[in-house]
Amino acid sequence: MKGRNIQKYQANWDGLWLIDTHNGYEDIPPVDVEEYKAIKRHLDKFYPELEKRLDKGITPYNLRNCAYHAEFEKDKIVWSDMSTLPSFTLLSGGYYIDNTAYLIHSDNKYLLGILNSNIVKYYIPSIATNLGKKGFRYFKQFVEEMPLPQISESEQFHIEKIVEKILREKAFSLSADTYDLECQLNHLVYKAYQLTEEEIDIV
Repeated sequence: MKGRNIQKYQANWDGLWLIDTHNGYEDIPPVDVEEYKAIKRHLDKFYPELEKRLDKGITPYNLRNCAYHAEFEKDKIVWSDMSTLPSFTLLSGGYYIDNTAYLIHSDNKYLLGILNSNIVKYYIPSIATNLGKKGFRYFKQFVEEMPLPQISESEQFHIEKIVEKILREKAFSLSADTYDLECQLNHLVYKAYQLTEEEIDIV
C-alpha cells in the first residue's frame, strides 16, 4: 500500500502485490523460493542483480532481515507521510506499506477517531514540517507527540461507535458522505479535550 492510496477512514488498494521472500522472523522460517516455482522463474530473470545485492538474506532470493516484519501481519492504523489533512485509517493484517506511509500496531478505533479529528488538523501544523500546497509531513515522531485525553471507557466507547459507523459507510462506498458522523465525532473529541466554545471556534 502506497501513502497516496491512504485516505481518511479508507485505503484504495491499487492491485499491487509484493513478493515477500523474507529472511525469517520470530518463529517463522525464511521463505524457500524453491517451493514457489513460478516466483523463482520470475526472479531468475534478475539473478545477476539479486546476487550482487549487499542487503540480501541467506540466499540472493531472500530479503534482508527486518526487525518489524511481523508488524505488517497485524491490524494497524496507517497514514501517508505527506497530507493536507489528517488521513488515518485501519488496515488488516497482511497488508504492507511502503516508505511513503507509517503505521501504529493498533486497531483502536478511539485512537483512530482522535487522529482523524479537527483537533489533529489544528495541532499537527504547529509541530510538523510544512510543505506548502502539498500539506505537511506527518512523520511518525510528530504523530506520537499528539497528547491524548484521559477519559473514561464509556466516553471512549461513544467515539469508537461513531468511528465504526464511518468505517462501515466507507467500506460500502468509497465516496460515502460521512460529514454528519464526523461532526458528531468532533463534538465528542472537543468534549474529551475539555475545550471551551471559544477554543472550539479557533479549532
